[in-house]
Amino acid sequence: MTDADDEVLAGGVAHPGAVRRIGDEVERPSGTHTAAVHALFRHVRAGGGPIVPAPLAFDDAYEWLSFEPGDVPPPFPEWPSQRHLSRERRVSPARGSGAA
Repeated sequence: MTDADDEVLAGGVAHPGAVRRIGDEVERPSGTHTAAVHALFRHVRAGGGPIVPAPLAFDDAYEWLSFEPGDVPPPFPEWPSQRHLSRERRVSPARGSGAA
């Protein structure tokens, strides 16, 4: 492997600057959620769902996934953080469905 094969990937929210592509793999910091995310990715891939990375391995410090080409969307849409949403527009699912 050469330095040309090692690229820091831009974007992301949780680990900016800490996610890197190494050849056909992505290395990123792991967390308490990593095992569950890997299980979800295996399930989605087995069902023929949308393209998600193949989980390769993880340990206490890092996880390794297959690299899938494409763009990462912006981290968050603007609307969840807009404070101008009125209380009336933030209806609970139970109230909104008519369930009592």
